[in-house]
Amino acid sequence: MNMTPPLYEQIYRELLCDIQSHRYDKQALPSERELCERYGVSRITARRAMSMLQERGYIERQRGRGSFVKQPSPGSPSCPAVRPTAIGFILPSFSYNYGSYLVTGVDEACRNADCTMLLRTSGHQLSTESQAIEQLLKSGADGLIIMPQHNNYFNPAVLRLVVDNFPLVIVDREMRGVQAPFVGTNNHEISRKATSLLLDLGHHEIAFMSSDIRTASTLKERFSGFKDAFFQRKRLWNEACLLNDLRSTVPGYDTEQQTSADRQRIQKFLQRNRNITAIFATEYALAQLILSTLHEMDLQVPRHISLLGFDGPAEVKGDSFLCRVVQAEADIGRQAVQVLRQRIMGLPCEQRTLLPAHVLRLPSVGPAPI
Repeated sequence: MNMTPPLYEQIYRELLCDIQSHRYDKQALPSERELCERYGVSRITARRAMSMLQERGYIERQRGRGSFVKQPSPGSPSCPAVRPTAIGFILPSFSYNYGSYLVTGVDEACRNADCTMLLRTSGHQLSTESQAIEQLLKSGADGLIIMPQHNNYFNPAVLRLVVDNFPLVIVDREMRGVQAPFVGTNNHEISRKATSLLLDLGHHEIAFMSSDIRTASTLKERFSGFKDAFFQRKRLWNEACLLNDLRSTVPGYDTEQQTSADRQRIQKFLQRNRNITAIFATEYALAQLILSTLHEMDLQVPRHISLLGFDGPAEVKGDSFLCRVVQAEADIGRQAVQVLRQRIMGLPCEQRTLLPAHVLRLPSVGPAPI
């Protein structure tokens, strides 16, 4: 386990030692550019070190002149008060379907640890996510929790944080190959269990419906767990039962025209595969679209076809019909704060934490038709 403090903290400590030894009593501290050249770090890292000195009352930054040691006013304590740890949290968006309990978990853990939570949403845009990172660093965040975009590409701004060894925790969507702690759901295992439930009820021709599986690690893991349920029972899954080009629930494609196109695609798919008796939908909004399409086709759920979804309201009262996988969102948020605080303090921490989910058994899933 890497016990080396983050680069910005190493620079902060060295500058603080210089301040306490009165090196900068009569001259300005090095500029961000000079720190970048001296330590071979990015502007983000240099700025973070200087921001820490300013936030903790050691220096004052004067526009056009530079940064100077702050002289205490008469009667003030010689040592500045230590502010609470600031934890930044960036996620694409949040709603009752997914994300609200995640935010609640982070907020609760921050309050219990006397930390400040700084929340930003990225609106499912890489550029906005980059801006949010920059804003939170300028605001003095000591570490960041990020739920990455639903995208094939990693944000360079996130990768820069990793290179700079800035305290960072990724939640929900794992960035494989990126050396940053991850906290999320064991999507493979819960998808295997959910599919096994359908198999136990006599369903053999089960459709897997999603957006492009390649765009998110979560979808890949759910598809892998889905197929593994068949493999463990030594059954072959009919690959003709895969429909993974539905886009109307993907940010940026959620238009009436795309929704209509997806309805038609689902209808044609089911008409071609009349032997399907159950559907595994990878998202709550997608499951709702499938449900309304089935009603239009006069297919009763679960009498003619069973439907199992993912996410959505965590409680029965939020949706008392759709059988669905419920993730431990609040626990993910709490665990992410715990791991991030360990990173901020330079302590060893778990690199990959997978939390269990459960299936909320509701009427949309029943025995396979005879």
